Amino acid sequence: MSTQFEEVTATLRQRILEGTHGPGEKLAEIPLARALAVSRTPVRLALAELEKEGLVVQQPRRGFSVRRFSRHDVADAIAVRGLLEGTAARHLAEAGPGEEVRRTLEACLAEGRALLAAGTFNTDERQRWVDNNCRFHAAIIDGGGNFALRTALDQVARLPLASPAAILFDAGDEATLVDRLRAAHEDHQRITDAVMRGEGARAEALMREHAYASRENKLAAFDDRRASPEIRRLPGAELVMAG
Repeated sequence: MSTQFEEVTATLRQRILEGTHGPGEKLAEIPLARALAVSRTPVRLALAELEKEGLVVQQPRRGFSVRRFSRHDVADAIAVRGLLEGTAARHLAEAGPGEEVRRTLEACLAEGRALLAAGTFNTDERQRWVDNNCRFHAAIIDGGGNFALRTALDQVARLPLASPAAILFDAGDEATLVDRLRAAHEDHQRITDAVMRGEGARAEALMREHAYASRENKLAAFDDRRASPEIRRLPGAELVMAG
């Protein structure tokens, strides 16, 4: 059962990522406690926790405020995720995936193929793709049983646009979208093949390259007028400074 502190932390995290509290906004304990119908103590603890996660900053005698992120911050976060996931993929390949992990990876690939075969991505299909992508990455990360890697990746994934769930769907160009998703699926296939064959170094390199492609797509979207409204709908995108 979650504690009040955990519930307040989750609520404030969501409010920040959804844009309820904008970049640079001061987060005062009393108004927040009043809005959330709790005492100041869980709010104070939650703000301290969100500072550790990197979503808020504290200045001496000025309290907490929502952190501003740059495109460089986004690039760094995704690059770090790629390094950590690459290490997880290498560990999994070298240890050998168990039967449950094998089934999960194969099921993810099968669903990816089915979605691509349909050739269109409406709201429901996009959510299925996001969920499938998250399952694939979780299987790679959790399959090796490395708690430290899991903890580090959970931390990075809370930063804007760094999570496997932060997928950019360019509604303005369906063909480009399908091509991009097909390339991501092919990455998943190659990563899975390397893991199944016990090719640790190859699995690591492929996972890092997979993260690099995600990073480049997101950075390019900030300069693409057609894609910009789409990326702004991703959780945490409004925290990223223009320019």
